[in-house]
Amino acid sequence: EKPCVITVCGLHKRKGVDDLMAGFAEATGSSSMWRLYIVGDGPDRQKLIDLATRLGMADRVSFLGSIDNPAQILRQSDIFVLASYADPCCLAIGEAREAGCAVIATAVGGTPELLEGGNAGRLVRAGAPDEISSELRTLMTDPAALAEWRQRSCRGAEYFRVARVTSDYLKIYEDAIADTRG
Repeated sequence: EKPCVITVCGLHKRKGVDDLMAGFAEATGSSSMWRLYIVGDGPDRQKLIDLATRLGMADRVSFLGSIDNPAQILRQSDIFVLASYADPCCLAIGEAREAGCAVIATAVGGTPELLEGGNAGRLVRAGAPDEISSELRTLMTDPAALAEWRQRSCRGAEYFRVARVTSDYLKIYEDAIADTRG
């Protein structure tokens, strides 16, 4: 159902899904038509389901479990959020960008680089559900801002395609082999 926010991650404390849920609840209140989809599984699943109930939004949060290829659901989503406390290089951010989602993510690990320093997505502090809420509220209430950030997210997303990464790695290996042959 649309409009919607999505996250794709493991369900454990390091991923900050509880911060996303708190920010979503604050941004939407109790009467919003926005939905939150949580893709992934892990040891905190039941805690997060219970949190959705405590926050009064169990009817607007769906736990979809693990999905082998989340590209289709990402293409149907409006906003992707990653609230991690640590993340060296989250593949889901590249997938969300390619799918055309506006992106909100914590400025940890390799995330700022994946979002081009904030040019391709909104960066917030880890452990700050109020900042997630503020960014969500802006995108949820301003269609022009949502459209702009979806477009900004897509720009340059081809850089994250497997074909480009594979080509770059092959070039490194070819150069290394050539150097050893001297």
